[in-house]
Amino acid sequence: MSKTKIAALVVLIVLLGALGIEAGVRAYRVRQCNRYADIVRQMATERDRGVSSDALRARLKATEASQTKPNPEIHDLMENTITGLYEHPELNPEQSASIALDGCLEHP
Repeated sequence: MSKTKIAALVVLIVLLGALGIEAGVRAYRVRQCNRYADIVRQMATERDRGVSSDALRARLKATEASQTKPNPEIHDLMENTITGLYEHPELNPEQSASIALDGCLEHP
């Protein structure tokens, strides 16, 4: 096999590897966003059942207290999510989850 063909084969392998890694990262992101949408759906369902935003915030604090190193970015995201859910009670749980999923996928 000539050096040109070997070089082309190496480039192809590297490109395919990079595409595979990118696809894996994208799949992981989609799974994470689906989990977030499920959490939003559950929170909106609780809101519709009459659970207060203070009760959800207390649960968030309890969850963070049980973690060895809480993530401030996730804390802020969840605080904003709770605020958004209670500011828009007209959105049902499915609509809330759909909006959360779209937003998560659009902003990596």
